Amino acid sequence: MAHLTPMAEQTSPRSLALVRLGDVLDELVKRLGRRAGIPADLQRAHVLRHTMATRWAARPGANLEVLRRQLGHADLKTTQIYMQPDDELDEREVLAFDAGAIALERDAASN
Repeated sequence: MAHLTPMAEQTSPRSLALVRLGDVLDELVKRLGRRAGIPADLQRAHVLRHTMATRWAARPGANLEVLRRQLGHADLKTTQIYMQPDDELDEREVLAFDAGAIALERDAASN
Protein backbone atom coordinates (compact mmCIF):
# COMPACT_ATOMS: atom_id res chain seq x y z
CA MET A 1 0.00 0.00 0.00
CA ALA A 2 1.32 3.45 -0.89
CA HIS A 3 2.19 5.86 1.87
CA LEU A 4 -0.37 8.67 2.11
CA THR A 5 1.01 12.09 2.92
CA PRO A 6 -1.07 13.98 5.49
CA MET A 7 -3.14 16.80 3.99
CA ALA A 8 -1.15 19.40 5.93
CA GLU A 9 2.02 18.31 4.13
CA GLN A 10 0.40 18.40 0.70
CA THR A 11 -0.96 21.91 0.79
CA SER A 12 0.35 25.40 1.27
CA PRO A 13 -0.52 27.50 4.32
CA ARG A 14 -2.80 29.59 2.08
CA SER A 15 -4.67 26.48 0.91
CA LEU A 16 -5.09 25.30 4.49
CA ALA A 17 -6.42 28.71 5.50
CA LEU A 18 -8.97 28.56 2.67
CA VAL A 19 -10.05 25.06 3.71
CA ARG A 20 -10.51 26.24 7.29
CA LEU A 21 -12.42 29.31 6.09
CA GLY A 22 -14.67 27.03 4.05
CA ASP A 23 -15.33 24.92 7.14
CA VAL A 24 -16.20 28.03 9.16
CA LEU A 25 -18.53 29.28 6.40
CA ASP A 26 -20.22 25.89 6.16
CA GLU A 27 -20.83 25.89 9.92
CA LEU A 28 -22.24 29.43 9.79
CA VAL A 29 -24.54 28.54 6.88
CA LYS A 30 -25.71 25.42 8.78
CA ARG A 31 -26.53 27.41 11.90
CA LEU A 32 -28.39 30.11 10.00
CA GLY A 33 -30.02 27.51 7.77
CA ARG A 34 -31.43 25.63 10.75
CA ARG A 35 -32.78 28.87 12.24
CA ALA A 36 -34.31 29.81 8.91
CA GLY A 37 -35.84 26.39 8.20
CA ILE A 38 -33.69 25.67 5.13
CA PRO A 39 -33.56 21.94 4.33
CA ALA A 40 -30.45 20.26 5.77
CA ASP A 41 -29.11 19.13 2.39
CA LEU A 42 -28.96 22.79 1.27
CA GLN A 43 -27.16 24.07 4.37
CA ARG A 44 -23.71 24.38 2.74
CA ALA A 45 -21.68 27.42 1.76
CA HIS A 46 -21.24 26.07 -1.77
CA VAL A 47 -25.01 25.85 -2.22
CA LEU A 48 -25.34 29.45 -1.02
CA ARG A 49 -22.62 30.50 -3.52
CA HIS A 50 -24.42 28.59 -6.29
CA THR A 51 -27.74 30.20 -5.38
CA MET A 52 -26.21 33.68 -5.46
CA ALA A 53 -24.69 33.01 -8.87
CA THR A 54 -27.95 31.61 -10.25
CA ARG A 55 -29.89 34.65 -9.04
CA TRP A 56 -27.23 37.04 -10.41
CA ALA A 57 -27.24 35.36 -13.82
CA ALA A 58 -31.05 35.45 -14.00
CA ARG A 59 -31.17 39.25 -13.63
CA PRO A 60 -31.90 41.23 -16.79
CA GLY A 61 -28.65 42.56 -18.23
CA ALA A 62 -26.49 40.43 -15.91
CA ASN A 63 -22.78 40.97 -16.59
CA LEU A 64 -21.28 37.51 -16.75
CA GLU A 65 -17.72 38.82 -16.75
CA VAL A 66 -18.31 40.43 -13.35
CA LEU A 67 -19.89 37.21 -12.09
CA ARG A 68 -16.97 35.18 -13.51
CA ARG A 69 -14.50 37.29 -11.54
CA GLN A 70 -16.57 37.11 -8.34
CA LEU A 71 -16.73 33.32 -8.56
CA GLY A 72 -13.05 33.04 -9.46
CA HIS A 73 -13.68 31.08 -12.64
CA ALA A 74 -10.82 31.05 -15.15
CA ASP A 75 -13.12 30.36 -18.09
CA LEU A 76 -16.34 32.21 -18.91
CA LYS A 77 -17.85 28.90 -20.11
CA THR A 78 -17.89 27.70 -16.51
CA THR A 79 -19.84 30.81 -15.48
CA GLN A 80 -22.29 30.46 -18.38
CA ILE A 81 -23.67 27.33 -16.69
CA TYR A 82 -25.57 29.70 -14.38
CA MET A 83 -27.39 31.27 -17.36
CA GLN A 84 -29.56 28.14 -17.70
CA PRO A 85 -31.00 27.68 -14.19
CA ASP A 86 -33.74 25.31 -15.32
CA ASP A 87 -32.58 22.51 -13.05
CA GLU A 88 -35.04 21.63 -10.28
CA LEU A 89 -32.30 21.86 -7.65
CA ASP A 90 -31.48 25.43 -8.72
CA GLU A 91 -35.10 26.46 -8.22
CA ARG A 92 -35.30 24.60 -4.91
CA GLU A 93 -32.09 26.29 -3.69
CA VAL A 94 -33.29 29.77 -4.60
CA LEU A 95 -36.72 29.27 -3.03
CA ALA A 96 -35.24 27.79 0.15
CA PHE A 97 -32.76 30.61 0.63
CA ASP A 98 -35.39 33.26 -0.16
CA ALA A 99 -37.74 31.75 2.43
CA GLY A 100 -34.85 31.45 4.88
CA ALA A 101 -33.85 35.08 4.41
CA ILE A 102 -37.42 36.20 5.10
CA ALA A 103 -37.56 34.02 8.24
CA LEU A 104 -34.26 35.44 9.52
CA GLU A 105 -35.42 39.01 8.86
CA ARG A 106 -38.63 38.33 10.75
CA ASP A 107 -36.65 36.79 13.62
CA ALA A 108 -34.27 39.77 13.76
CA ALA A 109 -37.15 42.26 13.72
CA SER A 110 -38.86 40.53 16.63
CA ASN A 111 -35.73 40.66 18.84
